[in-house]
Amino acid sequence: MAVTQYTQGIASLHINAVYIPTAEEATWVSPRENRTYAESNMGPLTGVLKWEKVPGSLRITIVHYSGFDFDDLFVNNIYFNISLVFRSGDTLSISNALLAESPSNTIVSGTSELSFTYMDYDFDSASSST
Repeated sequence: MAVTQYTQGIASLHINAVYIPTAEEATWVSPRENRTYAESNMGPLTGVLKWEKVPGSLRITIVHYSGFDFDDLFVNNIYFNISLVFRSGDTLSISNALLAESPSNTIVSGTSELSFTYMDYDFDSASSST
């Protein structure tokens, strides 16, 4: 038995304070800021930077269960507060996320693939880096 089973994967997921079981894997990209030179009809403007923010993304597969109100959570809400706790002890907290696309549902396995986009997040690592 591999030791990694205790350190890899998702320990818990809460969306808008509702606990939701997962397929134990998530893919996320942090939001970032790009600064590039501004353009004009004559080319790049030296010394003039434009600033743009690129949102982060989170893809996760949730598992449906008896009594799970999918419509109440995903149809009746616009913004989502997400808390992911990984088995490693790391925590990802996302505020005011939006659904990036409609959830992709699989009837046979009883799962939904969710894709969120966001700008505000906090990542707390369980390991201390020095």
